[in-house]
Amino acid sequence: MSTSAPMPRWAKVLIVVGVLLGVVIGLAISSLRVLQGMLEYGVSAVAFDLPQSHVEGQEWGATHDEASCIEEGLVRAMPCADPMLCPAAASLFTHGCLAAAADTTETCAAVPALDDRDGMRTWAVQSCEARGLGNAPNCVSLFEQGVARYCAGDGPGRGQNPQEEGTVETMKSE
Repeated sequence: MSTSAPMPRWAKVLIVVGVLLGVVIGLAISSLRVLQGMLEYGVSAVAFDLPQSHVEGQEWGATHDEASCIEEGLVRAMPCADPMLCPAAASLFTHGCLAAAADTTETCAAVPALDDRDGMRTWAVQSCEARGLGNAPNCVSLFEQGVARYCAGDGPGRGQNPQEEGTVETMKSE
């Protein structure tokens, strides 16, 4: 029977430190690759897709009515793999489409003011539920961002442009 000498303490510490260092380096490399992919995807999407969505909406809306714009916006928003980019693109499409579409008074009739957050949320959820979509976040976002902001903008039966509210220029004029 041979008995081997116990491993020295410094060797155990060295092995543990080496394993931990390897795990930290592996996580850092993985994180950097994920971050790089997110930045490449995010920058290209924001730089190219979002403005194009608004233009596509304007072109599509030129030959459709407001109700069709909302329905097409929902088709673009539901379902979607990107929980941030798709609702934004669909909302921009819808806003552009509504701006170019034939006006109907029904579209903006029940839309609460932008500063009525509770009323806005209730209206958006009810609008989605009426279409059988429950309170799906992409649908609610489309109504809050695309439809409500359009209805708050310039035009027949609409309030002032929401893009101007709260800016330095409007605060100076008050």
